Amino acid sequence: MRDLVPGRSGKVYETWLQNRGEEFKAGVKVATLDPFRGYQNAIDEELEDAAAVLDAFHVTKLGVDVVDEVRRRVQQDATGHRGRRDDPLDKVRNVLRAGANRLTERQWDRLERHTSRPGTPTARSSSPGSATSVCARSATKPT
Repeated sequence: MRDLVPGRSGKVYETWLQNRGEEFKAGVKVATLDPFRGYQNAIDEELEDAAAVLDAFHVTKLGVDVVDEVRRRVQQDATGHRGRRDDPLDKVRNVLRAGANRLTERQWDRLERHTSRPGTPTARSSSPGSATSVCARSATKPT
């Protein structure tokens, strides 16, 4: 069963679970939630045997936020300023957000072109946590 709980508090969610009864709660094996601590507290309190997992949207959003933060840090280190329209990593920010298996040949070419300019960090010359290094290690171009 899938259901959305109206309201944005742990207490609302806990009350909603209590109103479902013991039989319902005993049948819940997995409960998805966003990273709000109140929801986790309600699940811990009311669904002792259920596994609490982040929903796919929030997992993806957290991953995209990390990639953007790394890209901004590398951009700042390489240029000494925040991203601007003509900066190499700013030009490929959307490509860096995409999964390697979803990139087109044109996007791969663009990524390689904008991350291999002189003075731009590359997988070989950048710090291990840089956006281009992470991209090069985890997003191997398909053959």
